[in-house]
Amino acid sequence: MRGFTSGAFIVTHIENVARITGERASQGKAGAGANAHSLIFMMRGSRTVQANGARLVGKPGSVFFLPQGGVYKTECSDDCDGVLIKFVTQDEVQTKPFVFNPVKINKWQTLFTSIESAWMHQKPGAAERCMSLIYQAVAMTIEACVRVDLPSTRQASLEKSLEYLESNLKQPAFSVESMAPVSGMCPTYFRQQFRRMYGVSPKQYLLNMRIRLAKDLLATTDMFVTAVAQESGFSSLYYFSKAFKGATGKSPRAYRESIKG
Repeated sequence: MRGFTSGAFIVTHIENVARITGERASQGKAGAGANAHSLIFMMRGSRTVQANGARLVGKPGSVFFLPQGGVYKTECSDDCDGVLIKFVTQDEVQTKPFVFNPVKINKWQTLFTSIESAWMHQKPGAAERCMSLIYQAVAMTIEACVRVDLPSTRQASLEKSLEYLESNLKQPAFSVESMAPVSGMCPTYFRQQFRRMYGVSPKQYLLNMRIRLAKDLLATTDMFVTAVAQESGFSSLYYFSKAFKGATGKSPRAYRESIKG
């Protein structure tokens, strides 16, 4: 299976986020991955990378992951256009270079252009938002690679249940048990397959998404913490504060203060 073979890892810092085009890309030149990983989303044109004897070919919608330390020879078409993210992790990532073609291209393009925008404009909270989005890109990469091992019909069923979750994210009364019928699976089998595809239980996935939404609201708005809790789908301020501190190590107010100073 393609993808990351190590466990969860920590991004220590972002080295760069940049737009890559045919004119700016290294044409036929060999370059080292240095001390940063590269995650690339292709929007237009083609990109070929020679990596450790393997030939990786990308087209519009393709995603490359090139681990640090490698030597890569890149060739791009004249109309090549994409977003490059270079980041450093605390521990070594045990994987070979790879490329894959995700199904929902628009979702990936929106994510990568959001990372580029956050990096370039550097508004209050932009650095934290950029880091959060990069973790999301890495998580989506891991999920996409896991899906290679699942039948396409099962992938479609699980993605349908996930869309249902996302559409009900802000509803405090939403129950993850209601996702099983949407997927056409029994609850026990659904939980097993969901964890296999996304790496966490449906309940934890829902909590992670609500915490991510809350972090964005705390960083980019002046909403009262009570309103942030409601907008993020938490049933009470007490539960929100407890869950948020458990996930981030800080209370919602302390998190906002650390970002906005």
